[in-house]
Amino acid sequence: MFHLHGPLDPDSPLFVGRQEELNRIEGWLRRGDAVGAVLGGRQNGKTSMLLRARERARPWQPIAFVDFQAVAGADPATCARHLAEQIIDQLGGALIAVPPLPGGAGGLQAFFRVVASAAQAPRIGLFLDELGVLPEETRRWLGSALRASFNLRLVHRELGRWTFVLAGGIELCDMAVHRNSPLRNVLDEIYLGDLSEAAVTALIAAAAAPGLPVSCTAELCAFTAGHPYLTQALAQEAARVGSLAAGAATLLRVETHNLSHVLQAIDREGLEPVFRRIVAQEPIPFTRLDDDVARLELIGVLRDEHGLCRPRNALYAAAARRRYGVSAPEPARGPQRRFQAGQALLTGVSAHIVRGDFDDLSAAKREVRVLEAEDNFVNALAPERTAPAYERSGFVLHVGARAEAPMNFPRSLLEALRNKKLVPFVGAGVAMAARRASDGKSLFPSWPALLAAAAVRLEEEGRHKNAALVNALLSLDTPRLLDAAQEAKRALGPTWNRFLVEQLNPDAKDVQQASLELARLVWELGSQLVITTNYDAVLRWACPDPLNLREWIIETPSGLVELLQGALQRPTVWHLHGTIHHVDDIILTPDGYTTLYPPSPTVEVRYKAALESLRTQMAGRTLLFVGFSLEDRAFGDQLRWVSHAFRGAAGPHFALVRSEDRKAFEQRAAELHVEIIEFEAFGEPLHAQLRTLAAAAAAPVGGPDPR
Repeated sequence: MFHLHGPLDPDSPLFVGRQEELNRIEGWLRRGDAVGAVLGGRQNGKTSMLLRARERARPWQPIAFVDFQAVAGADPATCARHLAEQIIDQLGGALIAVPPLPGGAGGLQAFFRVVASAAQAPRIGLFLDELGVLPEETRRWLGSALRASFNLRLVHRELGRWTFVLAGGIELCDMAVHRNSPLRNVLDEIYLGDLSEAAVTALIAAAAAPGLPVSCTAELCAFTAGHPYLTQALAQEAARVGSLAAGAATLLRVETHNLSHVLQAIDREGLEPVFRRIVAQEPIPFTRLDDDVARLELIGVLRDEHGLCRPRNALYAAAARRRYGVSAPEPARGPQRRFQAGQALLTGVSAHIVRGDFDDLSAAKREVRVLEAEDNFVNALAPERTAPAYERSGFVLHVGARAEAPMNFPRSLLEALRNKKLVPFVGAGVAMAARRASDGKSLFPSWPALLAAAAVRLEEEGRHKNAALVNALLSLDTPRLLDAAQEAKRALGPTWNRFLVEQLNPDAKDVQQASLELARLVWELGSQLVITTNYDAVLRWACPDPLNLREWIIETPSGLVELLQGALQRPTVWHLHGTIHHVDDIILTPDGYTTLYPPSPTVEVRYKAALESLRTQMAGRTLLFVGFSLEDRAFGDQLRWVSHAFRGAAGPHFALVRSEDRKAFEQRAAELHVEIIEFEAFGEPLHAQLRTLAAAAAAPVGGPDPR
């Protein structure tokens, strides 16, 4: 059965996964080159991790494990005495002689020296847990004492035999994690995340709970994201009531060991306003340099999703919405939800038939289960939102058949497509759709996330003021992304290019092939030319004829001449802002933009041929923007210039825009004379729109304009 109270026995079969973290702790113990910290929220397995690591090290290193619950509220002197007593009690047998207890708080370092000198093993360890029961003043004193002992290991060599490891969450913020904390500069942290789906499968198998099949892993993780305690609590409740959705609803009503504690911690730390915004899915950048974000992560309610802050799991999000009165984002319902599930399975079946790839098929079936689990969860939490009878009639999938909703496109768009005058213009949204095969996360950061990562890199390089400036530019009501990029580039110097390559040049073997569907559909529109401001290789990976593919980097004179002559015969990607494979030339910062886009009409740019070719395409072709926000002011100025120069006769141009984004998009689109084509949601609804558009290209045009 599952284990819901206290740490696991070090030999328990319910301890699953965590191999990488255990290896890192072993490295600390063997080297002693840092003070270690295992950080995580409540009931995330920190204590179990330390006990497991201690047991693994038992044959070669004695380790004292000290829990401070017995001296809750202790002052520094009492804390020092308790620490010394526990060390003597647990390590006495490994010492040549038992040292006297320290006379007060100031004697702790001398005690560490005497114990290390008396130790028979080459190295000894000290694991500290439950530090939250100590007053903040005592914790800070202890942090300072540990730092002093660590720093003096080169003066008093015996101190170098110690390895100190702490475990905790929000209570360690001022003692160890915050930039002004005593241990900050000597700390090496493990942020203890959720269990992988494979680990959850092993956990369910080890628990052998009656009525709970191992195959329920995907649905279970849809609720808990692999949180160790919540996964076990929900699995146990689901086995009792016979439904994961009903079990989740029960936990939200009656669970008191975790959900209520983390919400109280949020309130206690004064973090309700920012967490309320996160639950409402406001785009708050994830960075540990933001104290509020760092504290929420230590409480254990936050995760990093493509550089943005999101609730750690569906249970935390639902509990917070109830507590704070935040409305849930409206999910896809009824037929749309079932269409998403069905299309996921159809995609997997197609992949299996074409490639014989059973992994893709299994992944698609798991996606169906997750979608159904999420839908059932919504119904269990909000039964008053029950779908109409025709939506509850059941999901039936007919493999080989595809029913698509009728879609009307402007006649001018269809004519451009059929006359080979349409040119797809691809933005970051297409790259962001590409996923990593190992964990399903995006292969590429968003533009804000890239710059937030640059700020983190600046911190790591010791350029704290520059990092603060970059973060300040990103946190404005209207973030100044180009200025933030310019500052990051200037401050990182030679490291800037290496940083970009690390962020934007993943191995092609790491991509989840099914996630390239959006890019593949761009090619299905039939244009030999695709223009993009992306720096990555996604369009190359998705090209149906990669052996004949050509890639232009900003300005390729011979290719541009061929383009202007209408003589393109091979698939071509025009990387208008360069590629990561020629990182020295990419256009990403203001000084790069002025090489292509003139800051005023009288200025001549470096890439004059590229600029004139771009303007020619804008004037004589129809551009279809896919995954492109139109917020790039310099590019937008060129659209506006062309429209004015040709007195509104250029184009027309179109942009695919998600329905919920239309209002925010309309003003900018009107300014640039770009017409909006709506789609319901990212993923399959967008894919279906592109498939229908490509299929419509073959039909004759007749009758009135469909608009």
